[in-house]
This record gives sequence, structure tokens and C-alpha cells, in this order.
Amino acid sequence: MHCRPIIGLDGTHLKGKYLGILLTATTIDAQDALFLIAFGVVITENDDNWCSLLQSLKDVLRHTDPLIFILDRQKGLVDGVMLVFGNDTSHGYCMRHLLDNFRKAF
Repeated sequence: MHCRPIIGLDGTHLKGKYLGILLTATTIDAQDALFLIAFGVVITENDDNWCSLLQSLKDVLRHTDPLIFILDRQKGLVDGVMLVFGNDTSHGYCMRHLLDNFRKAF
């Protein structure tokens, strides 16, 4: 309720005893700290798994203002956000991921 209407979506590989990919949705709370609002552990990072997490997120959110999503340019993630949350949401790309991709390409 007291968090900003900006949600960061990202996935990271789990290593060690338990393998898989951790998908997360985070925001910033009233004290300017990161706040985890949803997560899921999956075998692969694909459109179906992201849509499932996004649908679960939508089911528990009570936010009436339009949301802004920060993405890592994962293929299909923009489509998943638009599919689940509709056209009244905005999205942007994480500058860190853009910089990493730029360095890899050039």
C-alpha cells in the first residue's frame, strides 16, 4: 500500500545444492528500501513462467494507479506484462542491463 508504483522484474540462476532460476518482483517501500513483493523458483526462464508469476502478482496487488515495470529486456517479458496488466501500464529497461548488453556487443 505504501510502496511506489514501480516494480522491477528480474531472474537469477540458483547455484549450489538446489538449482533453478529465481524470478523476483521488487519495489521500493516508504523507507526507500527494496521490498520483495513476489518470487518464484522455476526450471527455466520462459514466457509461461513469467506470465504465471505476473498473474499471481496481479491477483494480490490492490494498486489502482497505473504501474511502471522495470525490465531486463528478457524476450517476451514486455508482452507478458501487457498481457496480464493491460495497456495502462508502462515499462522501461534497467540501465545496468543495457550497459552490460552494450559492453558485450561492443
